[in-house]
Amino acid sequence: MKIGIDIGGTFTDIVAVDDRGAITATKAFSTPGDFSRGVMDSLAALATKMQMTLPELASSITEFVNGSTVATNSLAEWRGAKVGLLTTEGFKDLLRIARSARINDFDLHHQRPLPEVVAQTCIRTVPERIDRNGSIVFPLDENEAKKAIRELVEREHVESIAVVFLWSFRNSEHERRVGELIRELYPTLHYSLSHQIHPVWREFERMVTTIFNSYVGVSVVRYLDGLERNLSGVGIQCSIDMMQCGGGRTRISAAKVRPVELLQSGPVAGAIGSVHLGKLLDRKNLILGDMGGTSFDTAVVVNGDIKKRSRVMVGGFLTGLTMVDVVSIGAGGGSIAWIDQRNMPRVGPQSAGARPGPACYNRGGTEPTVTDVSLTLGHLNPDYFLGGRVPIYPELASRAIEDKFAKPLKVGVEEAAIGARQLITASMSSAVRSVTIEQGYDPRNFSMVSYGGMGPLFVADICEDLGITEIVVPAASATFSAHGLLVSEHERNYVRTFRWTERDPEEVLSGVFESMERQAIEEFAPVGIHEGQLSFHWEADIRFEGQFFEFSIPVPRGTLDHSAIQSVRKAFIAMYEERYGSETAWKGQMEIVNCRLRAREIRPAVQSTRFPEAPSRPAECLKGSRRAFVSPDGMIELPIYDGTRCGPGTALEGPAIIEEEMTTILVPPHFSVKRDSLMNYVLTSRGA
Repeated sequence: MKIGIDIGGTFTDIVAVDDRGAITATKAFSTPGDFSRGVMDSLAALATKMQMTLPELASSITEFVNGSTVATNSLAEWRGAKVGLLTTEGFKDLLRIARSARINDFDLHHQRPLPEVVAQTCIRTVPERIDRNGSIVFPLDENEAKKAIRELVEREHVESIAVVFLWSFRNSEHERRVGELIRELYPTLHYSLSHQIHPVWREFERMVTTIFNSYVGVSVVRYLDGLERNLSGVGIQCSIDMMQCGGGRTRISAAKVRPVELLQSGPVAGAIGSVHLGKLLDRKNLILGDMGGTSFDTAVVVNGDIKKRSRVMVGGFLTGLTMVDVVSIGAGGGSIAWIDQRNMPRVGPQSAGARPGPACYNRGGTEPTVTDVSLTLGHLNPDYFLGGRVPIYPELASRAIEDKFAKPLKVGVEEAAIGARQLITASMSSAVRSVTIEQGYDPRNFSMVSYGGMGPLFVADICEDLGITEIVVPAASATFSAHGLLVSEHERNYVRTFRWTERDPEEVLSGVFESMERQAIEEFAPVGIHEGQLSFHWEADIRFEGQFFEFSIPVPRGTLDHSAIQSVRKAFIAMYEERYGSETAWKGQMEIVNCRLRAREIRPAVQSTRFPEAPSRPAECLKGSRRAFVSPDGMIELPIYDGTRCGPGTALEGPAIIEEEMTTILVPPHFSVKRDSLMNYVLTSRGA
């Protein structure tokens, strides 16, 4: 049995795939404060669904992959550890100076300060200096280093220390020694060394990434330790893998060293699952829409590849992270509908989360949420929420909407609910525009993949707004990101700062990449992945001499001769002019500043079961009707279909609602839907 578990803000999703390829999925409430309890609850729910005891399930698990929201929550809520910073003497204010002026939408001359992720009182400098060639100019003063460490821990009570010395990526001797001193003085204290976290030039980005690693590290390591303890306690003996922000999974031991790389791991898993699904459906251009309990995450797949970004902005700070290019907004089932100071209606980004949750859950929530709105508009069946396992209460939803949203607006409950739905849909449409139209992609040339428990209720309205004519709702869409964990491979990304211009010999570049490959082979070996099981992809960060920023361009693997370098140059110029316009490239000397290597495990393709067409007649799938909202017709009587009765090949016409165990699909007028051989629902605009 292979297990994938994705922790969301409201639910923890679990998917199991057995050795015959059979898939079983379910979910449990997430447990903020100790997310590992939600993981154990989801395992217990899965065991019950599979009619097994938890020890029986545990003994059958051979692969366990987890996508965690712990790191993301720490940064999103600015509730991380108290961090102390040790840096080179004379550079105490580097973090505060940052990249000069911050963005202010109203006054470009006014600097908006960044969040104080490290208090000024928690920054200490140490006499030491290494130059750009890696030579020691001034040796580390160990006595001053010990004094600084003691002050941070005993006077400032920091929970983690980030160590960032100049040019440590050229020579890590001083940072490594300070790490040893921290372990000697405070063996259990969490710390981060910049040469381990982001060994790349640009000290500000390196400093921020290392600080963030410490900021989220305490809570992440606490979670990972608890997860290991709890899983071992029920008899799970296999290795535990974690999903990374740049794509691919890593062992839990590596995740404890670089916890910052667990940011956005759930949305990344969904993107990986979408690429896998696109290959099965022969769709290379996809827009992804994941609407769960707290957020709506969207990204694009272009020509079969997930778009990624380097030097990603996180919380207003430039980092050195490379991440899958996911845009997340606070638009989920738990997003709260509220009235602002201008008496204008708003929805999100605040969320009721798992606790207290939407008002209709009867778990203490009193604020109206998108789930309450969907229940009031007839989209959710109160007797079949999560297959009937979780009772929900329409009267509580209506009361919350009336008291907190409708009365201040002086409208009826249904009118207020329709308005809230339109607001949240507009927010999600805007997010999709940001990853398509604003990046130069026409959304009409893409298919939309909709998943997450709430996504299929809203996706058709989003697509009508953007002119998208095909929607794929995957089988078990409510747990799709958890399934994406299981089709991922082990992956590590390496980067090495190396300056090269076209005046330099080409062969030295090959040596840098080959050295990085040897490092990857050595690091993968302890987890049982050997050279023959790895694929390597080379890239270089390139700019024209004199410029400040660069593009990442693929580099042909192998001996880099003059012909290969010229092909790289052409690719660089083409990308430059695609971004900035024809003939904008300055045809001067090309300069490489970083070499990048992606090392990925070669795994057998995950087999997906295709079912022979056995279409059901619509009358056989019909389970009743109810009054529900559908745009543009308003509240009308809609047929309700039971998804469990819809065999492959079944075709239905909208308007209609299809109820699955863990999600509900709204099919508006002008759309038809057909279930394919993989049990996906494919919605097509009749105008297509």
